[in-house]
Amino acid sequence: MGGVIAWLIVVCAAGVGIGLYNQGWMNYAMFNRALTVLPFFMIGYSFKHYEPKLQDFSSRQCLSLIILLGLLYTGSILIGTKLYPGESIDVHMVKYFSIPLCAVQIILGVLFMFIVFSRIDNYPKWLLAVGKDSLVIYMWHPYIIAILLRLMAKTGISLHYMLTGLIVTVVGIFVCCLLTALIRKFAPFMIGNR
Repeated sequence: MGGVIAWLIVVCAAGVGIGLYNQGWMNYAMFNRALTVLPFFMIGYSFKHYEPKLQDFSSRQCLSLIILLGLLYTGSILIGTKLYPGESIDVHMVKYFSIPLCAVQIILGVLFMFIVFSRIDNYPKWLLAVGKDSLVIYMWHPYIIAILLRLMAKTGISLHYMLTGLIVTVVGIFVCCLLTALIRKFAPFMIGNR
């Protein structure tokens, strides 16, 4: 019963977040956007309970699951590009071309990555550092993306929207990691460290 109530609260909070965004309220603090992503965090939290069961999967079962999720994710992307050409998901701007399809794409993509990474025994140190700072990187990311898009527009670089999104995301994450590493070294108090 408690789980149902928690889900109702999370879904209502996401609805409030979308409403706040549509009214242009609380954009600067991104409070509205934080509310809209709560269901995805809740799904991740719920899935966490099944993580130990993944260890019982054989390599073949796990590979089959990874292939299935990869195919479903690719299929959902192809459907999205066919039904909504030129549209993209932007969680920071609360932009979903189709909430059900976007939710499916996000959930499938996250589950795919979760299962792949759950099978890795020894993570590289840089990857663990990025994981520790993921919330800080998430905070930087929309601003860095906005700057990169403006730079591309000013320099006249014009690419297919999916390629632009991929480049901006990868470069944006790299820049965010670099900024976070510099803050961790020279001003750790800014990210809650001493």
